[in-house]
Amino acid sequence: LAIGVAAFIAMVSFGRGARSSVVEQFEKFGVNVLTVRKEPTALGEAPSKPLSARDVRALETEGTLFEDVTPIRRRGMLITTRGRQHTTDVIGTTPGFVEIMDWSFAGGGGFDEVDLFQRNKVCLLGDTPREALFGEATGLGEIVTINNRLRCRIIGVLAPKGLATSGRDLEARAREVPASL
Repeated sequence: LAIGVAAFIAMVSFGRGARSSVVEQFEKFGVNVLTVRKEPTALGEAPSKPLSARDVRALETEGTLFEDVTPIRRRGMLITTRGRQHTTDVIGTTPGFVEIMDWSFAGGGGFDEVDLFQRNKVCLLGDTPREALFGEATGLGEIVTINNRLRCRIIGVLAPKGLATSGRDLEARAREVPASL
């Protein structure tokens, strides 16, 4: 009987621990975030074009359950500086994205509406790309080149995010640059 009770308590404890781990993983993707994208309409059909500015405005004006709408464009790109390079996802977006995703900074800060309006070439780095490019240094104020075309100044480094349950590095996806890309 004692072994059965101990096994039951252990099973409940493991279940709570697993639940906590799953909830923590979802929180890393942003709490209460809904991603909307166009998909192909038939099997085998190529994906359609990304949502347009008109689509975003329609979501902003006609969506009654959204607190905020923030467009993003994500693409894998090469980032280089001082002879070092790192391939990672680059996200073109607007200033509210970091807040929506509930990401925190290890150093510096995010860009704002002024940066967007003036088309300032500024960017944030996740911890993994920062380490690949700068080692132990923060990289703040340094210039990186994206896809051998766009030079931007690093104004913020995001706090480490760890790994997803799949083992994928969440930090490698945690970058943003202004939508002026």
